[in-house]
Amino acid sequence: NTGAGFTYKWKLDGVNIPGETNASYVATESGEYKVVVTNAAGCPAASTATNVTVNPVPSAHILNGASVGMCEDNTYLLKANNDLTYAYQWLNNGSIVPGATSKLLTVENAGNYSVIETNSFGCIDTSSVTVVILNANPVVDISASNVIICANDTVTLSGNGALNYVWQPGNIAGQIIQVEPVNGTTYSVEGTDANGCKDQDSITIQVLPLPVVNLGNDTTICDTLNFILDAGSGFSSYLWSTGATTQTISVSVTNDYSVQVKDNNGCSGTDSLHVTVAICTGAELTSNEFGVNLYPNPTSGNFIL
Repeated sequence: NTGAGFTYKWKLDGVNIPGETNASYVATESGEYKVVVTNAAGCPAASTATNVTVNPVPSAHILNGASVGMCEDNTYLLKANNDLTYAYQWLNNGSIVPGATSKLLTVENAGNYSVIETNSFGCIDTSSVTVVILNANPVVDISASNVIICANDTVTLSGNGALNYVWQPGNIAGQIIQVEPVNGTTYSVEGTDANGCKDQDSITIQVLPLPVVNLGNDTTICDTLNFILDAGSGFSSYLWSTGATTQTISVSVTNDYSVQVKDNNGCSGTDSLHVTVAICTGAELTSNEFGVNLYPNPTSGNFIL
């Protein structure tokens, strides 16, 4: 009670509370409170005891930190401190997020997120803000030294637009790789930037077959003849081991001969053979007791054994 000339002394558990001489007192501790009121005549009177229980206030906070990044077309999971007895309400930019009443919040948009926590005593605390930043995804693309190659050729693939790269097939790490596809193959790369955001690109490499050239089997010819080697028609260019660039060449010397042909796609094919030139004039006596070998055969001349 109050009155003119009254003075007050507040007590907690029977002990004077220093400096508390006002008519009202805000209790911040649990215990038994009394107030001694003295009137202007100096007569004191003590109030009945009031027992006060001060319940703890939750310490609300978001475990992810003050600022986090989220990639485009992705989500981010925010986590409030874990106490199974708490009730939660999430806020974004100070407004209630409808239905967001668990300790976890899946975020789809950038914003300033906080959480209100209520403990079992009904005491409330609001966390500090966690800023969710939306990071743009990298734009990853592939460049190739060629997209159409001949069989047995290699192609260099380069990833661009990110920091780290992983290629498929093969799960190969690196910005630049060399591949030698046997058949037409599609290669893809996933690039990751410094924020952990990802993008993908793919490219198909077409593999052309090599032209087929056939000079035939190794052969023996007479020294009186010129032998024609023919690489076949339909090729765009020819290059013989002799330096000739024609479809056919005439040979009369024992040697290995080869030819490289190219088709209209620039793909190359090769073949080779060995030509042996034999002396084909006169008679050659052999160790075969049953006959002789006669060159040329047939012949219109005469010979004497």
